[in-house]
Amino acid sequence: MSKLLPLALLTTCLVTGTPVSAQATPGRVDAPLQLPGLVWEDAVGVASAPWRASQEDWTQLALGAAAVLGTAILLDHPVQKALQRGDHASLHHLADHVAPIGNTYSFLFAAGCYGAGYVNRDNELQAAGADAFSSLIVATAVLIPLKVGFGRATPSESSGNADLKPLGSQDSFPSGHTTWAFAAASSFAEHYTEPWAQVTAYGLATLVGMARLEQNQHWTSDVVAGALIGTTVGKLVTQLNQAKRFGSRGQYRLELQPQLGLGYQGVRMALKF
Repeated sequence: MSKLLPLALLTTCLVTGTPVSAQATPGRVDAPLQLPGLVWEDAVGVASAPWRASQEDWTQLALGAAAVLGTAILLDHPVQKALQRGDHASLHHLADHVAPIGNTYSFLFAAGCYGAGYVNRDNELQAAGADAFSSLIVATAVLIPLKVGFGRATPSESSGNADLKPLGSQDSFPSGHTTWAFAAASSFAEHYTEPWAQVTAYGLATLVGMARLEQNQHWTSDVVAGALIGTTVGKLVTQLNQAKRFGSRGQYRLELQPQLGLGYQGVRMALKF
């Protein structure tokens, strides 16, 4: 089964895109040589987001933090005990196959979408792959300081969810697999809004988080935090890049104006960026 997952994800890329003739792409920021710069600009954009945040944004951030804290208080131990009670060999086997979707397969999915879009001249699919890949890189940059800073032990390594050793080797919070899965899923879902695409993307990402809980590698609050971080990064990166593709930096228009005067007539042409 595990060998079929990468093929299934890449096949999704190949059948998702719309014909190139149906797309409007004023700006081209997704060429292979542009990708390193795109990732860097996205990282800067995400890092500077708090300084551009509105009161509504800060309210949502506070609600997200409260959701993570509330989950830690109410659900961490009950969920962990329920999942580890008894022998669930079939669930553990399934989790072993699903969990890689949030790690290796997320990067394969992004690369596959980008490559398929590039080869088939499907700009939308290529852009989705570029955004997913950039989101994964930026999400990694967000994850590392949080994991090191909190230094939280996994359920299998500790006796409680408050086992924190900042700047140590413990790295349970937040869940990296869940963060990557939701980063790729939210980027993809920003490009393809059909119900089947939304359900598939976020459904697979949710299964990744559940798999990490079943494997006893994370607390529930680790997974909730990863989902919130991944979704936020994925959506923000995609919106930043779409602004480059279709915003003021990527748009142009050709203006034609008739010119009439004494002794002459003609057309004035201007290309405005």
